[in-house]
Formats: sequence, structure tokens, C-alpha cells
Amino acid sequence: MPRIGMLDDYVIACRSYKRANIFPYKTYRMLAHNGLTDRLYIFVANQEEKHLYEKALEGHPYKKIVVGELGGANATRAICRFFPVGQRIIFVDDDLSSENCFANSSKFSPC
Repeated sequence: MPRIGMLDDYVIACRSYKRANIFPYKTYRMLAHNGLTDRLYIFVANQEEKHLYEKALEGHPYKKIVVGELGGANATRAICRFFPVGQRIIFVDDDLSSENCFANSSKFSPC
């Protein structure tokens, strides 16, 4: 059983592709509302996508935008390779909103 302090040692990884225009209003907004953007790593398919997400999130905090790989399974493998072994990773979708996430949770509050 992990100690309580160890539960704070996690990152949030989001693989995203061609959603730079909605990402700030969906997943990012929900994470920002709950004070979690300082743990957010966004994994995109290429440099062009990275530029689009940087522009869409300009002035908003996040940990890092990383060029990973194209395709769901490939992107997930790239995320796992990016972080050190043993790192706790919370994977989130790139189109989450308060309507479809944490509906029955008392820990997170909706946007």
C-alpha cells in the first residue's frame, strides 16, 4: 500500500492529435479549474502539431508539450518511454469536459 505522500508523485499525460482548437476548452479547462496543469504533459504527433498547441495554450501554464508518435498505441508507448520507470502516470483524453468526467466525484469540481 503506497504512503499518502507517494500519491502526490504523479504526472498527467494527454495524447492529442488535431484538437488544438478544442483542447483549451475541454481537457485543459477542466484540469486548470482543479489546479492540475502544472503536472500536464501533452503528447502530439509532430512539430507542426506542437506549434499549434503552443499557440492555442499561449499564456496558460502546463509542464511540457512533447513530440511523440502518431497513432493511439504508438503515442501511448511513446509516453511510457518518455517517463522513467516507476513514474505514476495518469492518462487523460484530449476532449474531457466537466459533463463527461468526474460526475460523481467529490474530489474534483466541475468547471
